[in-house]
Amino acid sequence: MAAARRKRFIQVLGSTGCVKDAARAIGVTTTSAYRARKRLPDFAADWATALDMARTDIEQVTWKRAVEGAEVPIVRGNEIVATYRKPSDAMLRLLYTRGNSGTTLRGADGKFRAMPPPEELLTWEEWQENWRFDGWGRKYQQPGPEEMRAALTAEIREIRRRLLGLSEGEDGDAGDEDGEGGR
Repeated sequence: MAAARRKRFIQVLGSTGCVKDAARAIGVTTTSAYRARKRLPDFAADWATALDMARTDIEQVTWKRAVEGAEVPIVRGNEIVATYRKPSDAMLRLLYTRGNSGTTLRGADGKFRAMPPPEELLTWEEWQENWRFDGWGRKYQQPGPEEMRAALTAEIREIRRRLLGLSEGEDGDAGDEDGEGGR
């Protein structure tokens, strides 16, 4: 592989992080590229540097998406009236699980930051137990179906009591044990 082709390969690899795309850009197979890497130590070193550069770019974009969020439009009447930025828990989880040194993450400014502690991320078990993050990134547990039914039943009883003009202790359910008004 000629020096000019190797240089072009490294440029494409550094911007895309994809060996297949870099090989296609210079008209060789990936097998040929890997063989050249094996034969030429300088090319192998440049290859590793290019992959690090590509990884850094991807990490920066991922970090920005995880922390600063993506712009989300607010549409009313088929028109965009405003936008807001929504951070991505999924991107943060990706950074956490694929962390570049196991304990740190690289920020958009290239500086390393401490990885969030595990309690700031959801496990699969937590997700199944209805744990979620609020808009500020804090964990909370959504009520399960039984708790939700009990809360809604209590709310309906309170509304019924107010509509019927009953006092605090009365609930207007004479003999209605399931709270569904005989339905």
